[in-house]
Amino acid sequence: DAGNGTEQSDGAIYQQLKSAKVKTIDYLILTHPDQDHVGGGEKIVENYQISRAYIPYITNSVMPNFKTYYDVYSAMQRKGVQTQISTMGNCLSGEGYFLGFLSPLPFEQKDSSYRDLNKIDATDREINDCSPIIYLEVYGNRFIFTGDAGRSQEQLVLENVKLGIYQMAFNRQINLADVDFLKVAHHGSEDGSSSEFLSVLRPKNAVISVGGNNFYGHPDTDLLTRLIESNQALKVFRTDTCGSVLVKMQNGKDVEIITDAD
Repeated sequence: DAGNGTEQSDGAIYQQLKSAKVKTIDYLILTHPDQDHVGGGEKIVENYQISRAYIPYITNSVMPNFKTYYDVYSAMQRKGVQTQISTMGNCLSGEGYFLGFLSPLPFEQKDSSYRDLNKIDATDREINDCSPIIYLEVYGNRFIFTGDAGRSQEQLVLENVKLGIYQMAFNRQINLADVDFLKVAHHGSEDGSSSEFLSVLRPKNAVISVGGNNFYGHPDTDLLTRLIESNQALKVFRTDTCGSVLVKMQNGKDVEIITDAD
């Protein structure tokens, strides 16, 4: 995702890429059309050559409901960016890494969260639930990214693990137990990161992307309790207290977590 793109954030993702001397982007993932997740996307699209973008399935009839996302999507069309719908079973792999989309179900399936997203009167929760839950393995270090996905999508992932769906989809083992890093769902709100989900993941590190003194009261106190209960040794990194969080690896062995508070 690319942040909200406001003057306050100063295009933080863009600035991070610029300081890292990134010249091109192989894959861009925009989880769902909320402004605070795609607002900075247009600047990135305009300033970088992007090989492929993974995007939510949004029909033309409801696209006007998401003006910020429409602006980003239009920029991708102008720049000729190849796009692919984020759906369960999509994967990327290369030397030392594998990334797999664990959700959402394709629009064609009756229980797909994309069907709710594409209602004229879609609720905030229905929009959030089209966020893909993504598994990333880099030289043995395992990450789970959640966007704003809620409990229904977490349950879908857990059921698919039990049924061996991912083994068939990816032809490889997806190990969700004791993950190294969890990007906590929906800024630490109550409607995600269920006890059942966390009891499987038992993350070693958790990152909560959340603004300071926000209107919603995130991160939720009960959510913080659930995180600690899942792993007493868990380290929690909150962007409202430590700023940006960067995970660096040297040959996949030496993992370093760098924050603005360091």
